[in-house]
Amino acid sequence: MKDSLVWWESGAQAPQLLADGEVTMTAAWNGRIQAAIDNENQPFTIIWDGQVMDFDGWAIPKGSKNIDAAYDYINYVSEAKHMGEQHKYVSYGPVTNAAGAMITDPALAAKLPSAPQNMKNWVPHNTTFWADNFDELNERFLAWMGK
Repeated sequence: MKDSLVWWESGAQAPQLLADGEVTMTAAWNGRIQAAIDNENQPFTIIWDGQVMDFDGWAIPKGSKNIDAAYDYINYVSEAKHMGEQHKYVSYGPVTNAAGAMITDPALAAKLPSAPQNMKNWVPHNTTFWADNFDELNERFLAWMGK
């Protein structure tokens, strides 16, 4: 199996590897794959069954020089009206119910990971598991790759 693996280092590589026929499937950010479908007419299909839902957050590093501007930015992008517009540019799901309610186009809503039909068998990213087991699993993986 190792000889068949192709690693990518940037999000743009995943849809390109598919388009070039170098791989037949890939793990990738849905926004990249959906953009290739919508903008390049790529014949890709996103498999939502078993999608891993991950979460991000905003942080301001201690000692930041422009802390007021950072707070203003986070407040701005956290407003439902701005989050509700995001789906027009990238197919990532809204992070609040208020933003989700602003998505009124059923065709656009169906492309989001948060669409009910896409959430049937989602799997939460288990940060506790990875925090507890990363070092051991990474060691095992690297040993396997080195064989």
